[in-house]
Amino acid sequence: MPDNKHGREAGVTARAVCIALVLIPLNCYWCIRQGEISSNTPTTLSLIFTAVFSLFFLTLFNTFVLRRFFARFALSQAEFLTIYIMICLASIMSGFDTTQVFSAVIGHAFWFSTPENEWKQLLGPYLPSWLAVSDMKALEGYYVGGSSFYQSSFISVWLKPVLFWSAFLVVIAWVALCFNTLLRKQWVEREKLAYPIIQIPLAVTSSGGLLALFRSKLFWIAFIAAGCLDTLNSLHALFPSIPGIPNRGLTIHQFFTEKPWSAVGILRVELMPFSIGMAFFLPLDLSFSVWFLFLFQKVLKVTFSVLGIRPSQFYIGFYEELLPYHSQQTSGGYFALGVLAILKSRRYLLRAGRKILGAKGGEDDASEPMGYRTAFVGMLLGFAFLAVFCLKAGITLWVVALFFLFFFVMAIGIARMRAELGPPSHDVWSASADQMVMSAFGSRRVGSPNIAMFTLFYGITRSQRNEPMPHQLEGFKMAERTGVSGKRLVYVMMLSSVLGALLGFWIILDRSYKHGNDFWFAGEIFAKTQRWLHHPTDTKIDETVAMVFGFAFTMFLAVMRRFLWWPIHPISYPLILLDYTVRMMWINFIIAWFVKWIALKYGGLKVYRNLIPFFSGLLLGEFIIGGGWSLVGMLFNVPVYAFWH
Repeated sequence: MPDNKHGREAGVTARAVCIALVLIPLNCYWCIRQGEISSNTPTTLSLIFTAVFSLFFLTLFNTFVLRRFFARFALSQAEFLTIYIMICLASIMSGFDTTQVFSAVIGHAFWFSTPENEWKQLLGPYLPSWLAVSDMKALEGYYVGGSSFYQSSFISVWLKPVLFWSAFLVVIAWVALCFNTLLRKQWVEREKLAYPIIQIPLAVTSSGGLLALFRSKLFWIAFIAAGCLDTLNSLHALFPSIPGIPNRGLTIHQFFTEKPWSAVGILRVELMPFSIGMAFFLPLDLSFSVWFLFLFQKVLKVTFSVLGIRPSQFYIGFYEELLPYHSQQTSGGYFALGVLAILKSRRYLLRAGRKILGAKGGEDDASEPMGYRTAFVGMLLGFAFLAVFCLKAGITLWVVALFFLFFFVMAIGIARMRAELGPPSHDVWSASADQMVMSAFGSRRVGSPNIAMFTLFYGITRSQRNEPMPHQLEGFKMAERTGVSGKRLVYVMMLSSVLGALLGFWIILDRSYKHGNDFWFAGEIFAKTQRWLHHPTDTKIDETVAMVFGFAFTMFLAVMRRFLWWPIHPISYPLILLDYTVRMMWINFIIAWFVKWIALKYGGLKVYRNLIPFFSGLLLGEFIIGGGWSLVGMLFNVPVYAFWH
C-alpha cells in the first residue's frame, strides 16, 4: 500500500516542490563540477548517486528530527519521491553528456579553427548564428577564463544559443513524456516490469525503511566496509604515505604474454562495492548474460589466435575496439530493443489508438498522467517543433526524419531495458542516430550542412546516457507504487527539465568565464566531422551490414528467449558490445550473480530477502561516503578517490 494517507494528490505538494527547487541547483552544480574533473561523473550511471545522496540525508533528517520532534511537518514517501524525481530529471539535463557537451561544441569550430583543420571555412557557413557562437572576444573569455560572464556583450552573444538549445532539450523531454504516457499502463500495470533501478529510492523512503536498514547488522557491515574503502583510498590520494586499497585500475592481461593467450586483450579487474550492490538487484539472466558474453568474446579471440585468424578479416566482430564494427552492431541492437518494445505493446497501443480516434474499444485513460489524445497531439506538436528547428538550422527534411526515427526508437529501447532489467549504465558512444545515418547513406549524400549540424547535436548523441525517457518512466512507476499524482507529476517533470537545462548552461558559463573551459568532448566529434568532410564516402556497406546484423542477432536472441533453456538475454548483446561501464564491471557481475544464484537455489526467497540489506549497504555505503568524499574534493579542489568514473 502507498505510504500516503493524504490521497493521490499528496505527493506533489508545494513544500515538496519548494524543497526540490532548493536542491536542484546544488545537484546541478555538483554534477557539472564532477564532469569538469572527469571523475565520479554522476549522470553516467542509471542510478544517479548525487540524487541518492540528497535523498538519503533528507530522509535521515525526516526520520530522526521531524518525525520525533515535529511530526506534523514530517514528509511522506510520496513527497520524497517527488523531490527525487525532480532532482534526477534536472541532473540529466545539466549532466555529463548533455549541456556540458553542448557548451563545449557551440563555439569550438571558431575558437579552435586553424589553417590545417579549416573548421571555420568548412563548418562556419553552415552553423546558424542562433545556435553557435563565433564572437572571438566572447570565446576568449569563455575558453581562457579570468573574466566574468556578467557583461552585456557576453550575455547577448550567448543568450540565443542557450535559449534555443534549452528549448530543444525541453521539447525532446516533452516528446519522451508523451511516449511514456502512451506506454505507461502497459509497462507499469499490465506487464508489471521489475524496474530494479527504483528499488533503493523506494526502500530508503518507505515507512520505516531507513530504520529497518539501520537495524540490520548486515547493512552496517557492508556500509562500513564500503565507506572505509573509499575513506582509506581518499586519504591515500591526499596523503600518499597512508596506504590505500588497490581495488581500481587492476589488470590481469599482463600475465598472458605468450600466444595464443596473449590474444585475450585487456582484462580489467575493477572491484566496486556499489557495482556489486547494483548487480545484485538485476535479474539473474541479465547478470549471467553480461559476464558470460564478456568472457565468451575473450575465448573467441584466443580461438582466432589458435586458428591463425585475425579478427579484422571478419565482417562482424563481437565487441572490443580491436574487433570491427562493434559500434554499428550496438546501433542495430538498441534499435532492435526499441522495435521489440513497441511490438510487445502493439495490442495495447492499438486500443490506445482507438481511444485517440474516439472509436469503440479504446483503452481507458482516466488514470493516465495525460489523456491519450492530449499525449498524441502533444507528441505531434513536439515533432513539429523539432522539424522546424532542424529545417531552419539547415538540415534537410529526409535527414531530420531518419535522425529522429533512429533517435527515439533507440530511446524507447533504452527505457524498456531500464524498466525490465535495470543495468547500471547504457552507453551508445559512437553508435547513436547520427552515426547510423552516416553509415547507411554516406557523408557524400548526407552533405556538409547536415554534417555540420550533427556536430552540434553531440549533446544528445554522444552516449544517450542522459535520456529523459527512462527517468520519467521510473518516476511514473514510483508514483504508481506510492500514490503520487501522475497528472501533477507531469508539470513538475517538465519544470525540472526546464530548470536543469537553463541551470546547466548558466553554471557552465559562469565557471568558464572565471576559470576557462577545457571540456574535451568537442574534440571527439570534430575529429569525426573532419573525416566525414575531408574524405567523403558513399553508403558504407560493411557498416550497414554490421547494423543489420546487430538488429537481426538481437531479434534472434529475443526469439530464443521463448525457450526456457536459453540463458542469454537479448539486452545483454548490445549492452556488452560497447558499454565501457559494463565492461569495467564484469567481475562485479560475476560476484553478485553467484551470490544471488546460490541464495535462491539453496535458500529460496527468504535467504535472498535477508541478503538485500547487505547489498543495499554496499551500494549506499559507496554512494554516501564516496559521495561525501567527492564533495570534499570538489569544494576544496583536492584529489580524492573516485569510486566511479
